[in-house]
Amino acid sequence: DAWSVGVLIAMVVSSSGASPFAVEADWARGEFSVEAATSRAVGDAFRDFAPWLQRLDADGGGLLFRHGWLVRLVLGLLTVDPSRRLTVHEACLLAQRATASLASAASFGRPPQPAAAEADPLAF
Repeated sequence: DAWSVGVLIAMVVSSSGASPFAVEADWARGEFSVEAATSRAVGDAFRDFAPWLQRLDADGGGLLFRHGWLVRLVLGLLTVDPSRRLTVHEACLLAQRATASLASAASFGRPPQPAAAEADPLAF
């Protein structure tokens, strides 16, 4: 589902092998299950998500904030209210638009490239 995709993207942008919400039950807090602890971790992250995003960005070497569209993707997929959450399809379209604009910006000012049929077949 979209939430799971959002968690995976958060893991990728933070170079982490674990969910950003991975926690253990804490009996001292009255959390007797991993589910209860995870619910608290999600609530903590989204009550004030600026520090959470900053940690993801720092852990990922600055990747998240260098690409603002990734922030929108993570926050859209990890919206707690499912009726307001991005769908996986919407997230894919957002990523396609963002990466297409990056590709066109990267080629700005370069001479046009020959079509594949015109390219030298012996060129590397």
